Amino acid sequence: DPYGIDDLHDDISKKLTISPNPCTSDLMISCTLEHESHIAIRLFSIEGQEINSWDLGYQPEGKFKDNINLGNLRNGVFIVSLATESEVFTAKLIVSH
Repeated sequence: DPYGIDDLHDDISKKLTISPNPCTSDLMISCTLEHESHIAIRLFSIEGQEINSWDLGYQPEGKFKDNINLGNLRNGVFIVSLATESEVFTAKLIVSH
């Protein structure tokens, strides 16, 4: 691929993973940090309203993982946002109890 589109998609998919999706209660969020960074996770409704946020402080370079309990959410589609000091990643999440 001379334009690097596949490389770009592969790079993003390696950085942020949410599972399971659909989620019933506990969601695992993982990403690869290229350097130590402050991490903040935000959860939005599909309409863009912020539902919750978690400030996870500074995390070391390398693989980061955290579990978030979403058992109190209604069924629906949400957007998970993970922000570092230099990048923001988003993923669509389905909650189904």
